[in-house]
Amino acid sequence: MIFQSLGLDKASLYAPMYELCVELGKRGQEIHVITERNEILEKAKDQNVIYHFVPKVKPTLIHRMIQILKFFKEVLHVFSHHKIDVVYTHNQLNTPIPAYIPSKIFNVPLVYWRCIDSSTYSSLGQFLRKRKILGLLLLFLHKTCNLIVTCTKNEKQSITNLFRINPLKIKIYPNFVNLERFKPSENEKIKKIREKLKLSGRRIILYVHRLASPSGPAYLIHAAKIVIDKAPNTAFVFIGDGPQKESLQNLVKHLSLEDSVIITGWIPNYKLPLFYELADIFVLPSIREGFGRVNIEAMAMKTPVIATKVGGVPEVLGKSGILVPPKDSESIANAILFLLNNEEKRKYYAEKGYERVRKLFTLNKATQELLSIFQEIR
Repeated sequence: MIFQSLGLDKASLYAPMYELCVELGKRGQEIHVITERNEILEKAKDQNVIYHFVPKVKPTLIHRMIQILKFFKEVLHVFSHHKIDVVYTHNQLNTPIPAYIPSKIFNVPLVYWRCIDSSTYSSLGQFLRKRKILGLLLLFLHKTCNLIVTCTKNEKQSITNLFRINPLKIKIYPNFVNLERFKPSENEKIKKIREKLKLSGRRIILYVHRLASPSGPAYLIHAAKIVIDKAPNTAFVFIGDGPQKESLQNLVKHLSLEDSVIITGWIPNYKLPLFYELADIFVLPSIREGFGRVNIEAMAMKTPVIATKVGGVPEVLGKSGILVPPKDSESIANAILFLLNNEEKRKYYAEKGYERVRKLFTLNKATQELLSIFQEIR
């Protein structure tokens, strides 16, 4: 089978798609991965996983088009030299487009993973007006691929409504977390992080996501002002990068929160378990969110979660976290203060979250479910 685009961490091999490929290889599947060139990945020697690389390109339209052609050439090469049973490709347009034609030529089913939140577009017309030619290509892919997989019932309904797809063509396949990496350890490194960030003795609220409007970080900063006024021993740590980074830093200064709000920027995925374990509470204040993988990462680390009631997040959390309305800093602040002042509730949500991840969102379960999907479509 062919996988495309691993979404690798630029500093390590710790990425969910990479871990999934390795796990499938261990179970006897021959996996061909076509992805952008990666120096660390080139040195990887994984059982039954074969890597094929295309060059990285600049983020311009012309360079992306050139890369699509290179992906297409590499996919054809793999099809010509190996027996392929299934093609599994992802959101990014530069990977499903070049996979489509060879899959039809060689009569191999194409499984397309798609994540879209219902609030992103109000209609197919709006989607096509906004995305233009790319929108037409994506519509064509949704209509003609053999199977679509998505993370939640909410996303399935979104795809069904937006692209007018038969719901029988869509399978729910949740995100997952590797419990071998994300596990509470009381690591000594946590103490060093506290010291480095000057957080010794403080209660810590953690945010991990892009610093962009859909993720709602500004609402959490405004909530931080309310919380710190009532619980001054609290600190907020924002991990991530994105277009709002500078404006968020300015907002922190404007609210005089420099001593209590830290924006670290991007941190490698392999270091994230330490920060989840460091935190007393994890908050994801998204305005739009399909699934929110960071929620299950926090839950796996027994960190209680507060998240907004958007997209597929309520399905992910169930009753194992606190849901608040989006764009509501006061509600976010009240939820944080409630947990800070109630140790029993923090422990309750920590354990409930951990149990839910072990039951629904493990790498082992995800691997078996994907194999079942592939067997069904072949």
